[in-house]
Amino acid sequence: MTVEDGPGWYLYGVVAAGSAVPDDVSLVSEGPVAGVAGRVSLEEFDPSVLPERLGDAAWLERRIRAHERVLEDVLRSVAVVPCRFCTVYRRRTSCAGSSPSGAATSVRRSIAFRGAWSLA
Repeated sequence: MTVEDGPGWYLYGVVAAGSAVPDDVSLVSEGPVAGVAGRVSLEEFDPSVLPERLGDAAWLERRIRAHERVLEDVLRSVAVVPCRFCTVYRRRTSCAGSSPSGAATSVRRSIAFRGAWSLA
């Protein structure tokens, strides 16, 4: 299996389109929502090597901390729906699209599964 190289796009979370985000990430908008995305190496997240990387505690800690840092930085200025760790796309536009884990779909799923909670 060939490992992909080149740049990819890591989807950290979803915010309202037009929101202010830190300089190290960008917004990829679709309608009223936007994916918070950053450039990453496709080689680093290639499905053929990812299981090995996930077994590397140092790599895993570094990537999880980076994921959390971006979400916390964004949350300082706007509400954010976090995306699953290691959500990576080959194309920037896929981050916002209606793909199963794109920004628009993530928000729709979050809204669809919300529930009312009360204490008795």
